[in-house]
Amino acid sequence: MMNATVIRPIIRAKDFCKMTGIPDSTRAVWENPKSKYYDQTFPKKVRLGPRTVGYFLDEVVAWLESRQEMNAVPEGQKAKEESK
Repeated sequence: MMNATVIRPIIRAKDFCKMTGIPDSTRAVWENPKSKYYDQTFPKKVRLGPRTVGYFLDEVVAWLESRQEMNAVPEGQKAKEESK
């Protein structure tokens, strides 16, 4: 029986910034554990070379979806806003 290999695409940091609209400086602060703005849910970077990092695309998408869910307006509140 053959083992199936799952290929997880990696996007570079600059592509992450383009995809999310987050500036590089903000990205760096959010992923720095010493920063007061550190976000432990932020996708972990993958070292690709001495000065190159990337992010697993599936982790970036999952993080974006979690942010979207976090910012969703509750159903009852939607009705109140629409009636204004």
